[in-house]
Amino acid sequence: MVERMTRRQWMRRCAAVGLAAGAPGAPQPQDAQCRTYWGDLHNHNNVGYAQGSLRRTFEIARNHPDFFAFTPHAHWHDIGHYENNIEEKWLNGFAVTRARWPEVLQMAREFDQPGKFVCLLGYEWHSASAGDYHVLFPDLDAELKLPDDLRELQQFAKKRGCILIPHHPALRQLIDDVSTKAVALKVRGGAQTRLTIALDKPARTSLALSLGDLAESSETLHTGPFPKESGLLHRLVFHEHYTSSFTVAEQDGGSAANWYYVRVAESNGQLAWSSPIWVEAAPRQTPAGAPGGCLLFVDLTAVIGYN
Repeated sequence: MVERMTRRQWMRRCAAVGLAAGAPGAPQPQDAQCRTYWGDLHNHNNVGYAQGSLRRTFEIARNHPDFFAFTPHAHWHDIGHYENNIEEKWLNGFAVTRARWPEVLQMAREFDQPGKFVCLLGYEWHSASAGDYHVLFPDLDAELKLPDDLRELQQFAKKRGCILIPHHPALRQLIDDVSTKAVALKVRGGAQTRLTIALDKPARTSLALSLGDLAESSETLHTGPFPKESGLLHRLVFHEHYTSSFTVAEQDGGSAANWYYVRVAESNGQLAWSSPIWVEAAPRQTPAGAPGGCLLFVDLTAVIGYN
């Protein structure tokens, strides 16, 4: 008999399995007991320093994922002083989060529908020296714990049964609000061919590397210390790897709706996943003598090679 559980119970089990995964002889969940759920565990709005209303955030989420966590920007204990006083935007956002936290609790409880749409409470804790972390609570009685030390935050999370998720790495140079400006380059050459990228604005800087280097990893071009703008030169995509396609035949004759996703394993160990691909049930019966099943044709273009 397949065990039934709410998705909040499922999250608690995820935390427990993560702690016990390395234990020898630890029991593993059976396939028949596992179900796939889709969720969003990183979301911002104007409670903090992003855009969009709190209620509208939950209204949109209710119509899409199975579980959802609104994670407002909450605390940055070692924030610095930056050009044009840009830190004031973040400090004001943290004050908004503290003032409206009771409203966040109320909204999560209002929209929570166990077994249908599960709301999780959480927030984002920042640190230039330790990195950023999401704190996700196992219940809807979450307190806004804002320590100035990562170990204290970890102890709090362990005591409360929270899941702590690393978000941004420490001492980062990239800004959170990534620009949409991008340039695609087509380059011919061998592994030793040198490529130089030079910028004049907002500061004169350049990056020189070989195509062999760029085939191994992406590179970052900084125009100054955080929070100055920076650019990301994506890992090289070889022409022969630029596209791929394949065909999958459904095994149930197309009698029921199914979903698929594509997982791409790259030669350097990197992975990429597609969004779910939904295939509806066949609209009519398969003609006599024709092969059963539904053919799903997948064409991947310029997926391989991106982080």
